[in-house]
Amino acid sequence: MADRLARRGGVDVALKWLVHAPGVRGPEVLLHEGVLNEQAHRLGPALRCYREAGAVGSTYALRQAARLLVVDGRFDEALGCLDEAAGGGDSKALTEAASHLGRAGRVDEALVWHERAVAAGEFHALISAYFALAGAGRPDEARLWRRRAVAAGVVQDADMPDMKPAAAKYEGRAGVDPDTVLEECEREVRCGSLSVKGAATALERAGQMHPAQGLRRFGWDPDGGVARPWKLTPAPSHPR
Repeated sequence: MADRLARRGGVDVALKWLVHAPGVRGPEVLLHEGVLNEQAHRLGPALRCYREAGAVGSTYALRQAARLLVVDGRFDEALGCLDEAAGGGDSKALTEAASHLGRAGRVDEALVWHERAVAAGEFHALISAYFALAGAGRPDEARLWRRRAVAAGVVQDADMPDMKPAAAKYEGRAGVDPDTVLEECEREVRCGSLSVKGAATALERAGQMHPAQGLRRFGWDPDGGVARPWKLTPAPSHPR
């Protein structure tokens, strides 16, 4: 119902309905409120809803809270949310923590979370650690993780190129000239030389967290720049 109201009358109408809906405001309702607030670019209320949902048992909500905290530069709080989610049995929180740290250039800290993820059965973390180390210019260490990935049967040796991921060279340039990385990444994506995911990673390395988040969610606008979410407009009223 809330989604239908959001499409027809806007986010505020849907939020009002959720607040006054009968029954307990459990994790699903709180999570829904968080999503609607985020769609309306109200990140503070969205974060509050995600944290409240996490407090009553939603590890997914804790991961969403961590994502917003990372965008806001609050890494320690984000890692706390992800550690709590992992304690609740959500092993994906471990890989997300490693990913956030890796994109921030904190590779050694990321490796600790990669190891925790592997121990929890997330063996694809072996591959992620390999690429993180390769992108950081640490090929010898990267190859160790590569061999572990092959030994674990996650991937065949022939499937893993011994090279940096495509985003690495753009991430390097981002550190030198962060103001031009958005324009350069867009050009390379449109030429087919860089993936959208790689471009978002480069933007995050350049400290442009909001454009990176928008790119991951909405892609590029056909007219240039990061696309914006569609605006929700009230449904036209019909005479009775």
